[in-house]
Amino acid sequence: MFEVDHPATQAAKRRVVQDGAGEVARVRFVPVVFGTDDPAAKIANAGHQPPPAEGSPAEDAIVAMFARAWESAA
Repeated sequence: MFEVDHPATQAAKRRVVQDGAGEVARVRFVPVVFGTDDPAAKIANAGHQPPPAEGSPAEDAIVAMFARAWESAA
């Protein structure tokens, strides 16, 4: 999970969640100065991988997986 916000806001959020559960450990804090930084570049540099392109074999596999899960839940 990526948490994108202004560096000062993130500092306050980190202080609040510092004693939080393990879920917080999986959050990647991405400081972005909106209006100055390129949020997409910052998120990519933090390790985010965009979803597969529409119509790609990977996207088709993901859609098929969700369709099977949906059908089995019905």
